[in-house]
Amino acid sequence: MELIRGEERPTEDYIEYRVKGVYAGSFDFRGFPLDEHFLTVELEGKQRGTSQLVFESDNEESGLDPKSKVAGWGVKGF
Repeated sequence: MELIRGEERPTEDYIEYRVKGVYAGSFDFRGFPLDEHFLTVELEGKQRGTSQLVFESDNEESGLDPKSKVAGWGVKGF
């Protein structure tokens, strides 16, 4: 994870990260080549609980790197 930006706002502290990784899982390929698979990313704070943190996506600034590739597959979107 790479810290992109952190700033204090009047009602919150804003922190933005870029998440990179290698993801592996068990997939059901019986519907190939018309099957779909979804990647779920779950986040949690190391030191604070759910009563102290709120994770929200920034859909305007979020997305999938256009250079992302999954060998043998087409990536539809984010």
